Amino acid sequence: MTRYEYMTELAKQLRHLPKKDLEDTLDHFNEYFDEAGPDGETAIIEELGPPSEAAREILTNLFDKQMADEKPQHHNIIWLLGLAILAAPVGLPLSICLLLLFVLLILLVLAGLILLGCFWISAILGGLAHLLFALDLLRLSWSSGLLIAGLSLMSLAIGLLGIQASFRFANKAILFVLNWVAKHIRTGGSHETI
Repeated sequence: MTRYEYMTELAKQLRHLPKKDLEDTLDHFNEYFDEAGPDGETAIIEELGPPSEAAREILTNLFDKQMADEKPQHHNIIWLLGLAILAAPVGLPLSICLLLLFVLLILLVLAGLILLGCFWISAILGGLAHLLFALDLLRLSWSSGLLIAGLSLMSLAIGLLGIQASFRFANKAILFVLNWVAKHIRTGGSHETI
């Protein structure tokens, strides 16, 4: 690998750096190569290692330097602490209220599912009762008995299909809510910083 190839690959690996940092880094490496001269380029390339490793070391050093330069600002911490203390009388009841609203929403959905289940069960029980009535009515009038029997069988079928559909809907709704909660717990409401 030549000096030109090495520097090209290194620049490619460091392309995400700010322009000034990239120029400073490349200038430093060029000076290092210039000091060694054309005869020492191969030795320097072996000493530095592959461009990807050199780039990784440069990025690590720049990150460490940036983190060391950032000093904590104590007045910001004091302001945040003061705001947290002042917000506590409002924030605590508000968070309790939001938690209760969430629980109320869950109870409301469960009550709706129970109501829907009661509706389908009443359709089934009504169909069974009318079927027994139709069997009794068959002794008096065949046409009326068969009509009531057909309607009661339709009521039974609608009730059974409704219960099946309600179970499927409840299953999908529960899975959706659990996935939504799990996704929000995993992310933790944090935002990625660049």
